[in-house]
Amino acid sequence: MNMPNYKERLGASFISRDSSTTIRRAIESLKPYCNQIVVVDTGSIDNSPNIASLLGADVFFLKWNNNFAEARNYALSLMRTDWIISLDTDEELDSKSLERNSGLFLNNDIGGISVIIDNFLNENDISQKSTHRYTRIFRRHPLIRYEGSIHEQIAETITGNGLQIAESDILIHHYGYLNTSESKKSRNKELLEQELSQNQSDVWLKYHLGETEFSMNNFPRAEELFSAIYQSQQLSVEQREKAAIRLSQIKLKKGDSRAVLALLNFKCSNSDNEGLKLFIQAAAYLDMKDFDSAYKLYNMPELISSNLVDKSIVKKAIDALNRIFNER
Repeated sequence: MNMPNYKERLGASFISRDSSTTIRRAIESLKPYCNQIVVVDTGSIDNSPNIASLLGADVFFLKWNNNFAEARNYALSLMRTDWIISLDTDEELDSKSLERNSGLFLNNDIGGISVIIDNFLNENDISQKSTHRYTRIFRRHPLIRYEGSIHEQIAETITGNGLQIAESDILIHHYGYLNTSESKKSRNKELLEQELSQNQSDVWLKYHLGETEFSMNNFPRAEELFSAIYQSQQLSVEQREKAAIRLSQIKLKKGDSRAVLALLNFKCSNSDNEGLKLFIQAAAYLDMKDFDSAYKLYNMPELISSNLVDKSIVKKAIDALNRIFNER
């Protein structure tokens, strides 16, 4: 790959607030590949703007208006490169994966590039992670803009302007789930509730609000939201699967194991989610004293290899089942 020519075509945009502990890693992962790095600060009281500036980023300031799309679009308006990669300050670009996919930048029909987001879930065990896809790289174009005050999206404005979104194996490491504060969850909930009040039939907003309520242990509200949408064709296949899994976890907490098994009568498209689904099914069978079915599921390869399953719980369950079988 011709690095100088490549660097001239790609820039990076961030929005940032009080991210002094993470922003250095994020910017340094992009510096060799980006001709311009823009950081829009929305009200930091730490020294993250100074860190970004010393690393060579163009730092601008914008008053926070409870709208992520507004802040991201302001950052886009300051870009001058042909292509833009949008990162959060708690993320890091995998450089080798970007180099492998550099040919996508030469295709004039492509307006966006879908990447893989690797979400690390346990700082003591890097194998525990989940993944999802997201359009994070796109052409600089006045009509390609983010939509949504939270969980902002850009894909529709790309395809709506006649351009394609290409899938890639470009990888972005996300560390934000390692330290999700209650204040951040509360902020997200407030923004989602506000947007949902104006778009009460928006399935996508209900899905993300359900995820937020679940993470805050507000299970009755999460159950209400997921029950209404888990079969909606407006969600992606993986989102429908995840909504059913969340709903089944709530049912399991309530001791309704038969409802769990009825909800999970499918195979997940994502291997990690499939393992989590089997783990929940095994727990339901265990609750129903169907020990043979539980034992079979706990030993399934998909469950054992899933990054979303606590292997120590699996070992305890298998040991307990072995004791039960030995006493028969």
